[in-house]
Amino acid sequence: MENDYELIYLVKVKKSELALEYIISKYVPLIYRFIRVYNVGDYCKEDFIQEGLCIVYNAVFSFNPSVGAPFYSYVKLLLSRRFLRLLKDENEYGSMVTLEENIYSDSENMYELYMVRRKMRDFYNQLDSELDKAVFKSTFIDMKKPMQIAAELNLTSKRVSNIIFRLKVLLKGFI
Repeated sequence: MENDYELIYLVKVKKSELALEYIISKYVPLIYRFIRVYNVGDYCKEDFIQEGLCIVYNAVFSFNPSVGAPFYSYVKLLLSRRFLRLLKDENEYGSMVTLEENIYSDSENMYELYMVRRKMRDFYNQLDSELDKAVFKSTFIDMKKPMQIAAELNLTSKRVSNIIFRLKVLLKGFI
């Protein structure tokens, strides 16, 4: 049909809803590609799709062709930055219940959920370090954010994040 610059002109100047719908639908495959590349979990895939659609919509109105960059590159940059930010926030502030939720939603079996909780309790009991136990309890049971844990334990948030990452790796291997 028409190139992106013409479509953006039609949307901005002529207020064409059809052009807006077309340009958004044109970038849906790119959104799905970013979701695949960033390995977004099934539990939040719909959120990322909606976020991607909003980014494309806003990009149409914020794009400045006089800068010289193609619209495609502009959208890729915005999607990349936003998805990375969302994933970072999810890792930093997100819940580790997702491990339990994923197992439960996949199996839909209460017995398996019981076994996962039992294994998590066994995992906790086998931890040697009191610091690891405190971070594990705060993260996986009390659902506290890493920054909050760092403040409570008088540690840097980086150290807490490293401990959480290590615990996740160990826990996945344990379960």
